[in-house]
Amino acid sequence: EQTRVVPLSERIGQQRFRNQLFDAYTGRCAVSGCSVNEALEAAHIENYSGPKSQVASNGILLRRDLHSLFDAHLISFEPVCGEYRLCGSYLLDKTDYASFAGATLRQPNERQWRPNTVFLEAHRIEFDRSEKKREKAGLLPY
Repeated sequence: EQTRVVPLSERIGQQRFRNQLFDAYTGRCAVSGCSVNEALEAAHIENYSGPKSQVASNGILLRRDLHSLFDAHLISFEPVCGEYRLCGSYLLDKTDYASFAGATLRQPNERQWRPNTVFLEAHRIEFDRSEKKREKAGLLPY
C-alpha cells in the first residue's frame, strides 16, 4: 500500500485552528494588520506535531509572506516592556521587511487565545541560533 502525503489543508484540526486564529485576531494579521482573508495564514509557533499542536495559543495569524519568514526563522518576536516586538534577520535589513522591525505583535484580547510565551521564547532562541549560522556562513543581505 502506498503512503499518501497529507496536504497542509488536510491536517487534523487545521481548519478549526485557522478559524480560531481568525476569530482571535479579528481577521487581521498580527503584525501588518492586513485583513485580506486570502493573504492570511494560521502560523504555528511550535512546529506542527499532530492535533495537539492545533491550539490557538500555538498560533499567530500572519500574512502569508510573514508566515514564510517566521517559519524560516528570518523573523521572530522578543519581549519588550510587557509586549512582543518583531525582530528581523540582518539579511532583511535592506528589504521592505526592515520596516517591520520593532513592530508590536498585536495579541488577542482574550488571554486564552494569546501566544504561548514559552513557545515564543523557543522560537526566538532558534531565530538567534539561525542568525549565528547565517553570519558564520557569511550570507550576505538580500
